[in-house]
Amino acid sequence: MNKRERVITALKGGEPDRVPAGFWFHFSGEAAKGQGAIDAHVDYFKKCDLDMMKIMCDGYFDYPNPLQVEKAADWYKLEPMGPEHPFFKEQVERTRAIAEDGGEIAINSNRAAFTLISTIQDEVHRFAIGYHRQQRKKNAISTTLTGIPGIGETRARALMKHFRTVRAVSEATVEMLEETPGMNAPAARAVYGYFHPEAAPEHDAE
Repeated sequence: MNKRERVITALKGGEPDRVPAGFWFHFSGEAAKGQGAIDAHVDYFKKCDLDMMKIMCDGYFDYPNPLQVEKAADWYKLEPMGPEHPFFKEQVERTRAIAEDGGEIAINSNRAAFTLISTIQDEVHRFAIGYHRQQRKKNAISTTLTGIPGIGETRARALMKHFRTVRAVSEATVEMLEETPGMNAPAARAVYGYFHPEAAPEHDAE
């Protein structure tokens, strides 16, 4: 059983002659981009006699962000890049070149395996995007609530746990805010006054 057959068999849920082996390695300098990255991957694959190898995105860690991000809300202005953008296109070309040069590691000809790996890649991408959106949302929430005088991270978390969303916090009455665990009357008035500046005088939270 050769390398390709071993990996494909494992991906299909079969029983290969042994567990496929693969490692990853971060390349730097001239080996991080362009032909240097392609040569480095193929050389590493062959010298280590791997069955499979993770193709690294070295040289592409810095997302091309044209925005001047000054606050969390600025991230929502970030426009998605199309598949023809060099940031993506160059990485796809790198993957194709490595697969072609690597010979046995190429899997394009096996549609079932290629579909499976594509599905895995899509799921990983979806999870990563969802995770980063969630983190940005949490950061925005934290910035909104902790920006209120007297409301630190502990009280901000308590408010979010109790009300679930910033909108619900903003719509709560002073009495409802005061009933939140960890809150007191001055803190409740400070939160209410932040979201309703026209209806409540400013108070310093204790």
